[in-house]
Amino acid sequence: MMRHAVSFLVGITLAVGLFWLLALLVTPPESEPETPIMTMTMNMVEAPEVAPEQEAPAPQPAQATPQQAPPPMPTPEPPPVTDSA
Repeated sequence: MMRHAVSFLVGITLAVGLFWLLALLVTPPESEPETPIMTMTMNMVEAPEVAPEQEAPAPQPAQATPQQAPPPMPTPEPPPVTDSA
């Protein structure tokens, strides 16, 4: 008799649990509430005038030393010729 009662309770619990999981599976997900986007107006503002800075005279360029051209690359040696006649 005890075995019948326990198996009945386990069966009911299993059936309710499976139906509950099925209900969770088929219900649509809850939509998240949208947060309102706060818009702000943008006004155009002119930049304040700044007094032009006094430019320092450009330094005199140093005497440019003529650069020597690098020596030419040596030509590679031709491959040795073998006579196989």
